Amino acid sequence: DPLGYKVSYTYNNFSQPLTVTDVDGTMTYQYNAYGDVIKEINPLNEETTYTYYEPYGNVKTMTPPGGVAETYEYDAMQNYANKFSDALGRKTSIINDKYGNAKEVTDPKGNKVTFDYDEQERLKSAVDEKGNKTSYVYDDNGNLKTITNPRGYTTTMDYNNQNQFMSREEPLGQKTIYGYDALGNMTTETKPDGAIVKTDYDANSQPTDIRINGYLKWHYEYDKNGNTTVIQNGEDQKITSLTYDKADKLKTVTKEQQAIEYGYSVTETLTDIKGMSGAAFFTQRLAFDPADRLKNVYRNGAVQGAYDYYPTGEPKQRRYVNGIWTDYTYDNAQQMKTLKVTKGTTVLLDESLGYDLNGNINAVTSSSGNKAFTYDKTNQLETQSIDSAQLSESYVYDAVGNRESKTTVKNGVTTTTAYTYDANNQLKTVGGGQAYTYDSNGNRTKDSQYTYVYNKFDQLTDIKTNAGVTVATFKYDDEGRRVSKTAGGQTTNYHYGQGINVLFETDTAGNITAEYLYDPDGFPLVMTKGGQNYYYTYNVLKEITGLTNASGTVVASYTYDAWGNILSQSGTMAVENKIRYKGYRYDDETKLYYLIARYYQPTEGVFLSPDPEGGDTNDPKTQNGYAYASSNPVMMSDPDGNVAWLVVNAGFAAYSGYKAYKSGKGWQGVAGAAAMGAIGGGKFKVAKAGIKSIKKKPFQVHHFATNKSKRYTKQFQKIANKYDLDLDAGWNKKRMRHQGRHPNAYHDYMLRNMKKLDRYAKGNKKDFQRGYRSLRKNVQKNPAMLYSNYWKKGR
Repeated sequence: DPLGYKVSYTYNNFSQPLTVTDVDGTMTYQYNAYGDVIKEINPLNEETTYTYYEPYGNVKTMTPPGGVAETYEYDAMQNYANKFSDALGRKTSIINDKYGNAKEVTDPKGNKVTFDYDEQERLKSAVDEKGNKTSYVYDDNGNLKTITNPRGYTTTMDYNNQNQFMSREEPLGQKTIYGYDALGNMTTETKPDGAIVKTDYDANSQPTDIRINGYLKWHYEYDKNGNTTVIQNGEDQKITSLTYDKADKLKTVTKEQQAIEYGYSVTETLTDIKGMSGAAFFTQRLAFDPADRLKNVYRNGAVQGAYDYYPTGEPKQRRYVNGIWTDYTYDNAQQMKTLKVTKGTTVLLDESLGYDLNGNINAVTSSSGNKAFTYDKTNQLETQSIDSAQLSESYVYDAVGNRESKTTVKNGVTTTTAYTYDANNQLKTVGGGQAYTYDSNGNRTKDSQYTYVYNKFDQLTDIKTNAGVTVATFKYDDEGRRVSKTAGGQTTNYHYGQGINVLFETDTAGNITAEYLYDPDGFPLVMTKGGQNYYYTYNVLKEITGLTNASGTVVASYTYDAWGNILSQSGTMAVENKIRYKGYRYDDETKLYYLIARYYQPTEGVFLSPDPEGGDTNDPKTQNGYAYASSNPVMMSDPDGNVAWLVVNAGFAAYSGYKAYKSGKGWQGVAGAAAMGAIGGGKFKVAKAGIKSIKKKPFQVHHFATNKSKRYTKQFQKIANKYDLDLDAGWNKKRMRHQGRHPNAYHDYMLRNMKKLDRYAKGNKKDFQRGYRSLRKNVQKNPAMLYSNYWKKGR
């Protein structure tokens, strides 16, 4: 196709594909008399089978490779899936209105969530499992005007005559105001503290200069394809240069004496990395099997780890080169059942898991000590018990997920701590102690231990004791990533790969002091420090439990509570290693975790700053801008400080919904496949959705090239106009699982490839549309593209 991929097809007499062959191998399809797919065989000869309610063609059962069938039931008109039973028999039910909107959702425990809509099918109210109600009001043009949370506090939004988002006012009156140019680009953001961020654009609506209160902070330059080639810091004038390959994939990034080179497979998957500082360098390589699963990882050409998988696609074994092996088993619903870490015949860790009906982990039986967890009706962590620490805690939350109290029993002694919050959900007091203070932008400026200083971009730059002694200082790049930290008289510089993970560190002289090798999901596998390789080990909760050296000896060990508080640590590398808990960077000086967009305080279970993304409209709990992981730290992770992700058992329910979609019936015909299948574990149980993904947006019309973005829509429409196409027309839309707001990396991918198609088609509408159909199919084949975590793999 015009994007450079070669795919071969064979068909039956009804023009249905029998085989599809690409660089990864051949997919084979079999059909029933109604033309529905009944069997798929992937390049590894693994089979997925389907049965249907005929003649409607709705999926009745889906059986994955080596797995147990999942079952779907539909309403009387066979329009919408209203019941889903997973491989363990756990049932989720949905009552839809006549338009397919979910009115009532009942989870496997019997807890109900209800939704009410107005005449235009807009969400009017949502009532959670505890009866907490969130209300929504819209203006005459359908724009969301107010959100009133269960505590009775209202957030207000305003729009101009072009329906552009003009302002947001918090319950306590703090207001952010936006301005636009004639092309719809957002040119100004006036923050509640009065600081003005101004953005200038070129003729292609690409940002060229970003100023704060008139002072140039960032300058950008682009090539003819719209790729960023220069990023200049307006303060120190330092330049970062970027180059791209013929497919517009990032090839090199150079800043002063540091540089990173990237290499890709024929399917444009990132496979090779070379990091350089001066004359020093290192290489990394990730090798994948035909099913696009990680098979081997290399450093400087030498294999460091290897993976095996079950037919369902779940990891079966990971083998480090130092002899440390991790073996996994799963139940019929692909939930992890056991994990065992061994060195030869020596068992380092042996754990097994128990789950409640909603798929939350409620028991960990371990050779290192047992843990137990319970959850309330909204899947917030209610109690935790950790035998090895002689610790148990219980929590009470208010209607929006703020922790109101914590009762701790430690070594037989009971203490209770109370927490208070203001109308903006900012933590104000802990245990009746000193009042915490915040600036008008919502950043914490003082608590009982520290004073916090921020720049005009709301990035934490200094932490001081309340006596005025500087503890640490930080600097950031144009993407908001921390690029340096100075503490205890020592400065560490951080150099990132394509995403949020630090690839290597340097000192002030430019010497490489540490390297990190990650899996495609962003979990660290190998740290190289002082010329030695160290290998990360994990428990069933995907927490980093320690490091082993090249000979397999344990050199660092950690235990945590559910919130990430370090209960114990030991070993010669325990302090040297800064990546802990769920792969977050830990600052020993302040006991804070750095989560890219903001800092997390595990003792309190909150962030120091509000969520930059603002939460999901359809999930009231995510609108609490400070609570960590929707108050379910056992099951959720938040690696970038923007979006809470299901981290335990993520991976299979998305496959369930995706496979149901591939049967050819479309998302609407199997509306519960992914949404309900996510109960108990799945990738669709992701962005800002707590534990029940059904609270996210339902299956809706997706615009492949967005029609709502201030940054991208004008660029998409400019290309579409050449072919007399409207972004709102059918060529650009399909009903599919729709998050609502997609990551910039996805929009960049679409824009990059639309530009390639435009160059190829040269004004020929048929050629452009033919290529665009191929581009659409790639998104449909990889629906995870619509979520941020997909792009953290360096794709």
